[in-house]
Amino acid sequence: MPDDKELIRIDDPESLVEFLQQPANKLAEFITGILASDFKDYKLSAGHLIQASIKWKLFTQLGKEIKAYIDKGKIKEDYLEMDHNKQSLSDLLKFIDETSPSEDRFMAMKKLFLKSVSKDTTEGDKIIAYQFMQICKQLESAHLLIIKAAYEINNGVLRNKLESENVDCRNIRSAQEWLINISKQIGHGISSLIEVNEDKLMILKLISPRVHSDRSGIMNGSNYRLTDLGLRLCQFMYED
Repeated sequence: MPDDKELIRIDDPESLVEFLQQPANKLAEFITGILASDFKDYKLSAGHLIQASIKWKLFTQLGKEIKAYIDKGKIKEDYLEMDHNKQSLSDLLKFIDETSPSEDRFMAMKKLFLKSVSKDTTEGDKIIAYQFMQICKQLESAHLLIIKAAYEINNGVLRNKLESENVDCRNIRSAQEWLINISKQIGHGISSLIEVNEDKLMILKLISPRVHSDRSGIMNGSNYRLTDLGLRLCQFMYED
């Protein structure tokens, strides 16, 4: 069981930074020790420590990647002199700080940010990338999995189960069939998990709405239910 001198001082920034720089296995060992101990005040702080360690990792990863892009000439060294670049970075840092996002949410937001500040991005696409950041930060991991699966199916990148069933990527009209195929493409095969997160994607206009009085059908275009907005967002996030 840890004693007082081994416990991190949560209210001391220098002590916290030193703690967060430890290897991941040491962080896990320390936090597990707190949770198993009789130090009730520190048990209340364990969640904050976990969040802080996630944030530290993501901030560090972001800083290294931005530096690498600058070194490669993909981002101007003085990129923060542009107001919209400064705003994009501010929004991304706030997103990390306030949500301690999962890896896939962070990767999606980071990809949109880098696109919004890249020298190779047109002015029009920079504006779009920034707007997509505002949409993306409203999405949870489950939403990202769904639109990515629809994007893959639309592009003919099918998992084995779907390939063996000869899935039609163009003429689907049944909502239940769409839910089943998306769940299989993701890998868990539980269509109700897709349905739980479907409404948010419809509200944000990333997938087309349900149709018919019993909501059994879907309004499907040519992109496996992705709207033009959903398709473009996926292109920004998942294409190099």
